[in-house]
Amino acid sequence: MKRSHLLRVGLVLLLAGAAVFPLALALLPGTGYQAGRLGENLVRHLALRHDLEIEPGSLLLPGANGGSLRPVEVYFLARRRGTKDRDLYFAHAILSERGIPVHVSPAFSLSNTAAADERELRYDGQRFLAYASVAGGTTSVVTLLDLEGLSRSALTGFSRAQRLQQHLTNWQETGRWRGLDRIEVKLTVPQPVRLRFASGRLVIEGTQGRWHAVVDPVAAKVLSGPAQARKVQVGKRSFLAWAVDTVRSFSFVGPERIAWLEEMVYGVVDKARRMSGAEVTASDIKDEMALPVLAAAPLAGALKIPGWPPPPLPTILRGAMKGEGQWVEVEGPFLRRRPGLPSFFAMTFVRPDAERLFARVYFVAWDARRLELRMVGGTAEPRSATGELGRGVIPREPRLLPRVVAAFNGGFQSMHGDFGMMEERTLYAPAKPWGATVARLADGATGFGTWDGELKGPVPEWIYSFRQNLTPFVEDGVYNPWKRGSWGGGAGFLTGSGPKAQIIRSGICLHKSGHVMYALGNPVDGPILGKAMHKVGCNYAIQLDINSGHVGFEFFHIVAASEPEPAGWSEEKYFQRSGKIPGVEGLRYFMREVVRGTGNNPVPRYTGREARDFFYLVERELLPGADLALPGAASGDGRWTGASLPDGANRFPPAMARTAITANQANRDSRVHLVKLDLRFLEPTLCVPKAKESCVPAAAATEGAAPLAILPLGAFAAGRALSAEGKLVAGSAPGSAPWLTLRPLRPEGPALPELAAAPRAAQGALSIQGAAAAAAAGTGQVLAALCVEAKQGVLTYAAGAKASAAELERALTLAGCAKGAILPLGAVEPLLLGKGGPSRPGGYQTFLGEVLPPLATTPSLLLRRGSASFAPRIFTHVKVQPRAVWTQAQPERTRASSLHHAKRTAESLGLPPPKSLEDLCREPWSQAQELKQYRWRDPATGKSCGGADPLPKSKRKRRTR
Repeated sequence: MKRSHLLRVGLVLLLAGAAVFPLALALLPGTGYQAGRLGENLVRHLALRHDLEIEPGSLLLPGANGGSLRPVEVYFLARRRGTKDRDLYFAHAILSERGIPVHVSPAFSLSNTAAADERELRYDGQRFLAYASVAGGTTSVVTLLDLEGLSRSALTGFSRAQRLQQHLTNWQETGRWRGLDRIEVKLTVPQPVRLRFASGRLVIEGTQGRWHAVVDPVAAKVLSGPAQARKVQVGKRSFLAWAVDTVRSFSFVGPERIAWLEEMVYGVVDKARRMSGAEVTASDIKDEMALPVLAAAPLAGALKIPGWPPPPLPTILRGAMKGEGQWVEVEGPFLRRRPGLPSFFAMTFVRPDAERLFARVYFVAWDARRLELRMVGGTAEPRSATGELGRGVIPREPRLLPRVVAAFNGGFQSMHGDFGMMEERTLYAPAKPWGATVARLADGATGFGTWDGELKGPVPEWIYSFRQNLTPFVEDGVYNPWKRGSWGGGAGFLTGSGPKAQIIRSGICLHKSGHVMYALGNPVDGPILGKAMHKVGCNYAIQLDINSGHVGFEFFHIVAASEPEPAGWSEEKYFQRSGKIPGVEGLRYFMREVVRGTGNNPVPRYTGREARDFFYLVERELLPGADLALPGAASGDGRWTGASLPDGANRFPPAMARTAITANQANRDSRVHLVKLDLRFLEPTLCVPKAKESCVPAAAATEGAAPLAILPLGAFAAGRALSAEGKLVAGSAPGSAPWLTLRPLRPEGPALPELAAAPRAAQGALSIQGAAAAAAAGTGQVLAALCVEAKQGVLTYAAGAKASAAELERALTLAGCAKGAILPLGAVEPLLLGKGGPSRPGGYQTFLGEVLPPLATTPSLLLRRGSASFAPRIFTHVKVQPRAVWTQAQPERTRASSLHHAKRTAESLGLPPPKSLEDLCREPWSQAQELKQYRWRDPATGKSCGGADPLPKSKRKRRTR
């Protein structure tokens, strides 16, 4: 028989087999399956193939129709064996005519929430799925999925290459080329809910039946009810970051092989550079910084701020390079400057490694009194464990954006530790016990500390946002007290030991000078960067993200689009750019990367929507503030000034400012005097005089500690009251008037004001009830009122010798006070100001300029210069734990890295590699001390093994590769 004839026969047989085999599968019953029982058959098949516990009643097959070998989409709720919380899964299936599964694809987790249980899966019968994420017994987020996939508007601004990247990511994460459009419905008050669709609308009901919300899925809008809806946007990623994440996600690659490849490649590059004898020069540093290498003179006309810039940093290597460790202020059209003040930032560099003279670490310092650190959750990272999803953008608030001056990278992505993050009380990932933490506190301060591993329940009220990463580089001035052995860039780092890749790394620290610093090392390993931060004086230091494409720090100058381009401005593709702020009309930016050569591509990252979390820095609103816009006002009216105020040597930040206005143009005598009191920098204490004593301190007894100001609170007759620590101090029982409460929002923080209908009986709180207006003519008193600006911590005091209560209220309204934020004090003695300052008390006079004895004979607030830090240490009571303790809990997303470390340790001991973390509970692995010194927890089974005391260094076996 000829070869060509054989080929034709073979081809016919192959085609016949391809046709007959699926038909046979469709006709033959599968093992354990029953014809016509589609739901039960699918549950059985999915459970066996994917080792899932499936909730039978949750199975949804949108668009399924009759016919043999028909493909269908399957959505269902399931939990992995050994876990308690369910996720929403999706799979493609091919079914026979009798409802028997012929083929089922891999199952894709569409929710992937490690700390929430998905419930109430509902389908509208056309294109939308809805489910509720339950955490702690309540639901704060309901998610709608549009089965038609991402809309074109979701990828606005994406290039063709970026669109292709996103479609490949969609396919990899959801099994669908177009992915899924998500709508997040956030409830005003978290509580248990029920879901249902009615007439194309999603109805969310409280389980008690007392309320309901109606959502239009097509418009992504809440039509009624206590909820807010938004369409979840897609963030951009650099090609390098996307490519690494995509390849890592393939099952035949995985994080272990990527970690091994990184370790090998970085090791080869580092060895080649060392052999070449490469060194960094002053010219290289100057080119990368694009600033003078030598410390420059202070900015012309700038007020000298005590303690700024920080003291020069000590150099690490012998023979300091020109300019090494010397601060230079950052100045240029890419960074906004506050007139009359120094730059927001100062920069310098040090060389950290005697073996690598080409390595350098750049430090960027800022004053926490002037800049507030905030954070943003990315659209993809951190992976939500609660159902809450990040927006990926700096809030598009016209008042906020012009005050943004910089942004920089966050921490590791979730698969590398699943470290905690919360943004403005929206929790994305629960805090990791003993995790190094940087936080934005409730009063706006930037806190640093190691999370209390014994802390149970919700995040403390005084923490507003936080981000964690690993254990600290430096804690209380001690380098690596937690004995971590590896800091990323290779395998095994989560358990504290592993390789030390020389790559770009970043970190943030609280310096002993009280300033906050960002560090960028290139190329360095974890110990080199950590030791450099320790040696230059960091009191608490945290490593942030690593690797080119992830690390970046950008300076910003955001202006009105109508403003002309700054003189001398030039564009540089990967370094210095300008453009429009996406999503905001009338604003544009000028920006610059911190140094050249970080590999941060594209530039900028933080003006648009970012897939990964990041930090940004906002200028604080300090006194005196903008002058009041008063048409037709007399010269000087509404102009805030610090003149004649007793700030003494502590002039920065200003704690007080004053102005005067005529509240009623028809009555030119209705002069109202205004004083702003910034309680972030003033410490109020209560004085209640006995009999006819005064609250004015004697100068001899208070040398060096005299109040800057004394605020009398009135006689507290019927209708108003004063309480401290929850107890009534003066006046009658509480009435119906509002209460002003001064209380610290964080431990050892300043007492900030809030206005409410009832007093707060919190520790350290002082509550004052308002008084009705009263006539004060001829009494030596004036009418006065207070305005509460709680977010800024500012009290605005208004008083006038001949002004009425209505005119006081009008003056405060002109000064920017919101309705309902004004507390009338009634007839009181006027505010007293110290004449000589805190260091040389020289008596007191009213802010009206006259002395009216007797002074402060009623309960009064004594206002001294405060000592609260705006970059405090938090969780100071936490003690360093043994490594066996802090490595015991690794969430599922980091399981592979832990298993890889266990395998390598076992191989170095001559033991067979364990197939799972549960194997470590069995012999021979359970008998190996090198494995027992770590505590391993298998999230699939909940079993925990190991945790013995670590071996002494002298008895540890050297690990081999």
